[in-house]
Amino acid sequence: MLVLFNGQPSLLTVGIPWFLRSLFKNEMGAEQSNETYMSTWSDESGDQYWADFESKPFSSGAFRHAFKGHLHGRGPRGGDQCVVKVFKREYAKHITDWTVDVATSKKAQSLATKFNEAVPSTRSLKFMTPMVAKMEKRAGFKLLWIFDIPDEDSAKIVFPNEYVCMEPFLTGTYQKFNANNGWVNPNMNVSLIPAFSHWTWAHSGGKYLVCDIQGVRDDDEYLLTDPAIHSDEAGTYGNADLGPEGMEAFFSTHKCTEFCKNLHKPRNIRRPRRIRPSPGTTYGFTL
Repeated sequence: MLVLFNGQPSLLTVGIPWFLRSLFKNEMGAEQSNETYMSTWSDESGDQYWADFESKPFSSGAFRHAFKGHLHGRGPRGGDQCVVKVFKREYAKHITDWTVDVATSKKAQSLATKFNEAVPSTRSLKFMTPMVAKMEKRAGFKLLWIFDIPDEDSAKIVFPNEYVCMEPFLTGTYQKFNANNGWVNPNMNVSLIPAFSHWTWAHSGGKYLVCDIQGVRDDDEYLLTDPAIHSDEAGTYGNADLGPEGMEAFFSTHKCTEFCKNLHKPRNIRRPRRIRPSPGTTYGFTL
């Protein structure tokens, strides 16, 4: 049966035997991946990209699905692997909903740049800055190179005209170093990253504390993604910003290292009753 799908002629394959579907895919058309339009904002180098990505996510978190893909564009990152993040259906999917994520990453990177200059170390810290783009095409099959047959799995979680987030794909052993609730990875043999969290609080005069730090260790730097920032007004940096309570949660478990032992820290530190350490991210609406 022909219907309109994404405004284009589409063939619904519900009820069509699997062997005919297989025939369609093998002999009568072409596979089509998920694709975005060009990114709304440029990256840190001033370049814009679009992405194609797989039909099934390789990971899912509390709010988003993550897909493997590739960037395309005229900049130096064209052809690079990337991660495309898509909000789950019950959460927001508009461009304004990604603004906090982008602002958080940019703020974390701004502080990391100053930390790298202020604190000598064999490795620097670098936070990936995401780009945002609108969906153009959804994964499926182009029957007779004209009619769209949507991929059944992808169609349930990727929607027309929604905005998605694109980040570099980090190769290496992925680790979560700390969470936004005071949890610290017990297997982490890294003194620089908890010191960075402490430093951001001291450097900002108690206004900000970067945490929920995760990523990979490269030869000469830590490549990090998806941080949280606690601010002096909870919620400024989204649902993971637990405000002064989040800062107290961090310091209640923090042990200073050689990189931060001389930094100022709060007095009379007490663990907030509402926040318990756990590897997962704690969100304000759950407290």
